[in-house]
Order: sequence, then structure tokens, then C-alpha cells
Amino acid sequence: MSSHTKMELFNRFAARALAQLREAFPNRSTLLPEQIVEEEGIDLERPNALICYDTLAWLHDEGYFTTQFRSLGTKSKFGFGGFVGAQLTDKGLAAMNVEVSLGDETRPVGEILVEQVKGAAEETRSAVIGEIIGKIIGAAAKTILGP
Repeated sequence: MSSHTKMELFNRFAARALAQLREAFPNRSTLLPEQIVEEEGIDLERPNALICYDTLAWLHDEGYFTTQFRSLGTKSKFGFGGFVGAQLTDKGLAAMNVEVSLGDETRPVGEILVEQVKGAAEETRSAVIGEIIGKIIGAAAKTILGP
């Protein structure tokens, strides 16, 4: 099993999925849990793939993206399906466009996520991704609950 906590894995998998959807937008994309685990450089073990699948399911169920259908995992190593035809919703797109301050600059969350997923150093990436995912969820909650 991975040396990462479940929350660290959630943050990393959510960041990678949201970054993929932001880069593809407005086109649709396919999110495959096992591919995301491998792209994150995490050991491709069943518990990690399950955490990734459940992270994607949570993002979908909470309305960050829609999907045309969830595929069956008949060709995957652990039997987890993917999210085919995934696309950011208005909620997901709004979350990606939230302006945040990191250090001395203010930029959209989506830009920062894509940058972090594509190659930031491991030491800084986990901290930044955790902060950004927290801001995304917080911004969505603020929108729902009001100021």
C-alpha cells in the first residue's frame, strides 16, 4: 500500500482528474482510475485504484463533472470502470476559474492545477495541490451556502 494518506491520494487524484478535464474543456474526456494512479506515480495496487475510482465518483456525484456513461472495467487490471465522456459542469468550470493567491501572484485554480500536475517537484506539489483542492471545495460550498 502507498505511503500516502487517503486524503493525500484524494487530493492528488482529484487534481489530476480536474486538470485533465480543464485542459480538454469544452471537449469531453475519459477518466480512467488506473491510468490516473499510474500518471501520479503511485503504486498501481488495488487499494490505490479504489481510492482513485471513489474520488472520481465523489467529484461526479458532487456535480463537478458530468459523464455520458460509466464504463465497465472488463479490460482493467482491477475491474474498475472509467468515466466516459466526462466534461466539467458549470460548477466544475467555476471552481477552475476561482482566482487564488499563492505567494505573490493571483491566478485561476485550474491553471495552477495543470501546472502542478504536469511537473512541479514532489515536495511542493503535495502541499500546493492540497491547498488548491481545499479552495475548490470551499468555493463550491460558499456558492451553495452563501456568504
